[in-house]
Amino acid sequence: MTHLKRLALAVVVPATVVSMAIPGVASAKAGDLTIAQTIPLASSVCAKVAAGTEGPRVKKNAVPVAAACTALQAAYAAAQTTVLAARATIEPQMISNRTAINTACPTPTHQPVTCHAVRVKDTAANKALKVQLKAAVKTYFDTVEAARHAFWHTFRSLPGLNVARADAPIDIKKSVQKQI
Repeated sequence: MTHLKRLALAVVVPATVVSMAIPGVASAKAGDLTIAQTIPLASSVCAKVAAGTEGPRVKKNAVPVAAACTALQAAYAAAQTTVLAARATIEPQMISNRTAINTACPTPTHQPVTCHAVRVKDTAANKALKVQLKAAVKTYFDTVEAARHAFWHTFRSLPGLNVARADAPIDIKKSVQKQI
């Protein structure tokens, strides 16, 4: 086996194992993940501050960091609650519409007029629901990203903490497209 093949196996096999071990993370919908899974570095800092195990530079700024953590956690919780409520309302309606179409339009259909009428009505309803769901998901990601940005802006503005590694920005457009 060549060196390149061994190297490829060393990368592909563990990546496959990890992706199979945590399928929920890869296919999670907006609001399903915890704050620690969504914003891991900020969550780690907040957990250390809450436990009193932060490093010396953070310890000097514990009060403003704790305030930033509280703001981050509050914004995340509000965004998560809102998007989960929207999903709990919208997704069952979409499933119900899809079921109505499937019921009215069995293969082969014996009532094409009825099938067409149900398909037109429920497809239009699902399009409208999809727009509402997309707006809720976008608001969720916008809120979480704004909170993440505000946390790291506050954190890095404190003395001695300006070089801390921050969580990567959330690609809102890509995240919303994956959800819908």
